Amino acid sequence: MQRAPSGGIRIGVGLDRTLSDAQLTQARQMGCTDVVVANPWPSYADGWTYDDLARLRDRVASFGLRIAAIQHTPLDDFDQIRLGLPDREAALRRFARAVRDLGRAGIPMLTYNWRPNRLYRTGTVAGRGGAAMTAFDIARARDLPLSHGRRYDAADLWATYEYFVRRAVPVAAEAGVMLTLHPDDPPGVAVGGVARIMSSLEGFVRAAETAGVEASPGWGLVFCVGCWAEMGGTAAVLAGL
Repeated sequence: MQRAPSGGIRIGVGLDRTLSDAQLTQARQMGCTDVVVANPWPSYADGWTYDDLARLRDRVASFGLRIAAIQHTPLDDFDQIRLGLPDREAALRRFARAVRDLGRAGIPMLTYNWRPNRLYRTGTVAGRGGAAMTAFDIARARDLPLSHGRRYDAADLWATYEYFVRRAVPVAAEAGVMLTLHPDDPPGVAVGGVARIMSSLEGFVRAAETAGVEASPGWGLVFCVGCWAEMGGTAAVLAGL
């Protein structure tokens, strides 16, 4: 669905928004060349600014690393777009500004997802050696109260997704940035009354077609093997390839 970037495979590691000296030093010691930063610290009051992103880029570069991608804009703000809420147009303007300034700063990817209820877990279970592990129980998730005031079915989410990509992907392509879509985690079942539409190969094919991916370098996907395996085991992973 999307051409691989040129230059072969680069090894990176995901880091949290603080980008501490210890994190960056360890990434370099591990032999990484790249980092993925989750929702970094610069203010997003009206979308990240070029100056802030350039400082972020230069800080990472001072450790001999580069920012391969930023993972998500502030989630509450992005919910305006994902759910079609009253502030959607303003949120889209902030997002477009952030994308343009990512391009100016030479940061090539921005990852997002289409699950307003985040990376959801129902609790913890005991794992090997008694270690606590996060868990997801579908039976418990089905009975959760509404998280956003009403139900949002698949048709609602596809409508807001189409509205988003038709406006955001051309901006990204022009800026030299790829918007990369992460699968639902966990996939399938609605959480808090909100459907999860990026939970299958068919969902990603539809998303790519909606974005007009064949004609645009601004759309891509995150091939998270764990999430693809959750969709349907090894067969789903191989299908995604």
